[in-house]
Amino acid sequence: MIVIGGGIAGLALSLALLKDGRRVTLCEQASAFSPVGAGITLSPSACKALAWLGLEDGLARLAEPGSPPVLRDWSTGNAGTTMAAVKHLSDTRRISRADLHALLLDAAEKHLDFEVLTGSRLSGVEQSASGVSATMDDGREIAGSLLFGADGARSVVRDAVFGEAAPEFTGYVAWRFMLPADAATLLHMAGHGATITAGPDASLTCYTVGQGNLLNCVAITRSDEWAAEGWSERGDPAALDAIFATAHPDARALVAMAGDVGLYRWGLFDRPVVPRWHSGRVALLGDAAHPILPFLAFGAGLAIEDAVVLGRALSSFPTDEAFDRYEAARRPRAAMIHAASRKQAEAFAKAKSGDLPEKSPMLSPEIFGHDPVAVPL
Repeated sequence: MIVIGGGIAGLALSLALLKDGRRVTLCEQASAFSPVGAGITLSPSACKALAWLGLEDGLARLAEPGSPPVLRDWSTGNAGTTMAAVKHLSDTRRISRADLHALLLDAAEKHLDFEVLTGSRLSGVEQSASGVSATMDDGREIAGSLLFGADGARSVVRDAVFGEAAPEFTGYVAWRFMLPADAATLLHMAGHGATITAGPDASLTCYTVGQGNLLNCVAITRSDEWAAEGWSERGDPAALDAIFATAHPDARALVAMAGDVGLYRWGLFDRPVVPRWHSGRVALLGDAAHPILPFLAFGAGLAIEDAVVLGRALSSFPTDEAFDRYEAARRPRAAMIHAASRKQAEAFAKAKSGDLPEKSPMLSPEIFGHDPVAVPL
């Protein structure tokens, strides 16, 4: 079986397939795996999925302990109480993307039937009655029984098999920077897993990763200026300072450090959930099927859920039926979180005195209480 994309979604699916005794060839366009991105938030549902994949001990070792986030008022920095009282938010874990990626890759590489082909950029997909073939841009062809597109929001698999999904700039730009963990003292984080400073036009989310050694910081700001997708464009520290000029002193102090450690920015683009997730011998998962805006921090978690449900389906049913059951189980949930992530952006903008509006999606147990291991297929 061929998995296109060596990120979190591709590795999680590879592990699910290997667990069922399948042979997996994973194709990654980068010439080597390297840390990309920064921190990842894992919902309770994603943690259940990782445990099913056999990674519970590794997660306990590498992820920050579950603890509630706190929302701070934009101007005063005063902390609200709404989020701290919600159990599913207290059970949320946080981990560096590099640690989670290494955990998944190490587990997959323990299987003799796992092969990684780096430097493999997909250019086309061909299907027949007996199999599927992936053509790389250097002319190599890789054959398999099934092919899975786990290649992100700008998926080549999706565009080749299902047609292009045109992106729409949302008017938001994300910025990220990573600070030494002692910067967390500015946030008075004791007892809280994360702090979120939210105002009408910007937010700043901070939480520790790397076994407590680093503080991951992500700002999201409104912008009329288009910014490119991707995580590699350098941001202007002075521009971010100006956006947070009216925020409380702790937030301003953290943002002021960004220029010393490396500041990156990228535009947030919205794409619809793909109407159909499988065709013949090809199926999609993760952002390739349902690109999610980051306001609920659910992108990686949703992809891990996909991988487990797809692995369960293929283990129990013939391919066509498995694909149908996978999509039927996952598409409504993905569509719900896709819409809820948009609504959460509005909820942050309307936060008052450190508290979210009552109907904020982040407070919904329906979103966070899902169990991908037990959901009926």
